[in-house]
Amino acid sequence: MKITDKLLLSLLLIATGLLCIFLKSESVGVALVVFGVLFVVAGLVDLLRRQISPAVIKIVSGVLLIVFGLTLVKAALYVLASVLLVYGILKAYDLIKCRSIKNGTWGFIVAVLEPLFAVFISVCMFINQKAVVSVAFFTLGCLFLIKGMIDFATCLIRRN
Repeated sequence: MKITDKLLLSLLLIATGLLCIFLKSESVGVALVVFGVLFVVAGLVDLLRRQISPAVIKIVSGVLLIVFGLTLVKAALYVLASVLLVYGILKAYDLIKCRSIKNGTWGFIVAVLEPLFAVFISVCMFINQKAVVSVAFFTLGCLFLIKGMIDFATCLIRRN
């Protein structure tokens, strides 16, 4: 990969990180609109190339992302919360049923905290999805920002 490509990628990581940090859960809507517009543009390009079937699929997908994107994300979050809740309950049931943890103190702590954490996160997702998504995007934004700054500094050091 060229140094200019690495610099561009690091700047995109920094921009994405800042977007996730400052907009938090609203960045989901922004991303859905951007991807929807990109799908529509790709569909229009396919129309110009006279590729009708891929064009229609891309344009319809883009419009659906723009119009119903947040509804789809909310539905997916409810499904994820349900799966986490079932997982946490089953894991706790297995822990109670077995009553023996052979991995020492840390194994016991992990074995007890894992189902509790899964149930806690799932309940939080059912009660306040926006807060859970905001925390997740803030964390993701911080990671993107750090990675982007490290990559940018590395590119500048290697360039000189």
